[in-house]
Amino acid sequence: MKSFFIIKTAETTMKIKNKIQLIFTLCLVYAFVRYSILGQIPLQKFPLFIMNKVWASTALFLFCFAFISPKKANKKVYGIICFCCSIIHIIFSQILLSPQNYNKFYFQDELTMSSQICLSFGLYAFICFIPSLFLNNNLSQNESFKTLCKKSSFVASFFLLIHSSIAFYPSWLKNDLWHGNLPPISLICFCILVIVVLIKLLQKNNPT
Repeated sequence: MKSFFIIKTAETTMKIKNKIQLIFTLCLVYAFVRYSILGQIPLQKFPLFIMNKVWASTALFLFCFAFISPKKANKKVYGIICFCCSIIHIIFSQILLSPQNYNKFYFQDELTMSSQICLSFGLYAFICFIPSLFLNNNLSQNESFKTLCKKSSFVASFFLLIHSSIAFYPSWLKNDLWHGNLPPISLICFCILVIVVLIKLLQKNNPT
């Protein structure tokens, strides 16, 4: 019986690993095609500028999986990888943050209000997600901690909605600027996150 559970756990871990690899690969291919091939972003910006989009979108999709997964073990795996991708995204963003790379974030070399909201709410979401990383340890047996995790994840999701939209939505409305008629990766992330949040709200209101 014990060996059966070990095999089952190994299979589950492999499925999660494959899913994470697939998500990263899809984000990578989409970003490369949209921004490098169909867009006007030179290839020398791929290692940081475009990969920053890849890490950000991968982190958001993994957050969605962690958010809706019914199993604590799965939540933790998705959460840890999401956390790592988010750290890379934060570091890359700090390196890249300048009027040359993100001109829509600036007005007269100063960060606009919307860009400040975007950056700060991204950081707030990152902080709110941290409690979920401890779901599988002794703290997870505490009802107060479980409630904290649920509430902080919901708060993080709403912060992410703001982070992924506030500074980018003007370009969403101009589909003539969409490279190859492909929607911006931020718009895709926003739409998927909206769907996930709605699913969670429906589950919360209809627990059966």
